[in-house]
Amino acid sequence: MIRLDDVRERARAVLPSTAYQPYSDSPTIRSYTNWDAFEDAFSADHWTVGRVSGATPTDAIPSLSFDPSSNRALAHHFARLPSFHLWDGSDTVALEASGNHTAQHVVFCIREDASILLKDIAPYSKSATLDVLVRPGVSADLSLLVQGAAVQYVHLRVHLGASSSFSSRLAVVGKNTHVHYEVFLNGEGASVDVSGGSVGGRSDVITDVFTRSSNNRAYVRHVLFSAPGDFLVHRGVIRVERGAVAADVDMDSAFLTTGGLAVSVPQLEILTDDVSHAAHRSRDLSPSSEQLFYAQTRGVRSAEFMQMYVDSILRSRVGSLADEDIVISAIKSFSESLPR
Repeated sequence: MIRLDDVRERARAVLPSTAYQPYSDSPTIRSYTNWDAFEDAFSADHWTVGRVSGATPTDAIPSLSFDPSSNRALAHHFARLPSFHLWDGSDTVALEASGNHTAQHVVFCIREDASILLKDIAPYSKSATLDVLVRPGVSADLSLLVQGAAVQYVHLRVHLGASSSFSSRLAVVGKNTHVHYEVFLNGEGASVDVSGGSVGGRSDVITDVFTRSSNNRAYVRHVLFSAPGDFLVHRGVIRVERGAVAADVDMDSAFLTTGGLAVSVPQLEILTDDVSHAAHRSRDLSPSSEQLFYAQTRGVRSAEFMQMYVDSILRSRVGSLADEDIVISAIKSFSESLPR
């Protein structure tokens, strides 16, 4: 077991020397997150637990590796974290900020097949770290809605055992939202299917997948919708370690923009010669003039067509999360900003 006091002490020790952006400032891999806004929020004297439903507070969790020095937001998170939370088996888990800045950490130990809806709602600034441990032979499904009305930092880590599978849908709506999504395929035959979308505000999404054993499968796809004044960035890396054999990996980033900043950087790091399939791509999903003309000849106005078009793309990525009120509102707002 790992105790919160130990993690908190380590985070406080490394915080003064830890940067928000430790990687290179290359235009292709840099973060466009407004870290000054994060620093203002994270440096606040008063932090709260907020409300966590579907999980129980605890001061110790199963042994996991944490490196607070990897990112200043993570160091701030652990330095001020009031409590760990353990998932209680509920189908729906909600994290809510209660004022000023909220720090939360939830651990999901999944021992049998499960489907979970996780709503991360932040009317105030917050940081959240989520650890998902999927036991060997277990299938887990997670729908994650990240809504940040203020600065928001979310770090989701998924650890897979042998012959286990994990599928997820990630919908990001908000301003100054930074999401780091990591998946570790540690056992033979483990597989993951990650699908997500960012719309209606500013968000920087990192998706990292590490395949470490034989016959691992990883499929990642993310779509970004960028309106004027927004930044939407997706950086995705699939890394096939030397010990991985016959890995099947795929990365797909897509975007549709109306003048905002949209950056898509899919990457592969293949460290073994024994890979059955490896691919990455980045695509522009803007509708063609022929598609718009076809709709208009059937009495569909351009505004209606664009809203249906955007909804269909996002729904293909995030499923039923597209029915959430905040997502519907974001789709409508984005569609209205598109040129006619």
